[in-house]
Amino acid sequence: MLLFPNLLVSSPEAGEEAAYLPLTRQTHLPIAILQGDKSPWHWQLDALKQELEQGGSRVAITTLPGMRDRFYFRENALPRERELGDRLDSLIVDAIKSLPALKRKSP
Repeated sequence: MLLFPNLLVSSPEAGEEAAYLPLTRQTHLPIAILQGDKSPWHWQLDALKQELEQGGSRVAITTLPGMRDRFYFRENALPRERELGDRLDSLIVDAIKSLPALKRKSP
């Protein structure tokens, strides 16, 4: 279970391709990702999923509309972020329960 993952070696310079930590290709697990669509990492989700899948992981992504990173403990959280933060435990449980349904891939 990953919340707002940033698995980049470092932030790429403008126009450069992102380099991911080696563990993205070394992990062979079912992975659920919860990611807000207002997160700066939202735009890297497809590339991250591909990296994880190349290692044999099965990946399910749930996008949280209108949510920023760490919305569940921000001092400046918006009302909708506070509301979803109060339900974060159930979102995590639901994501974990969905993991067995992911098809196994060969590493």
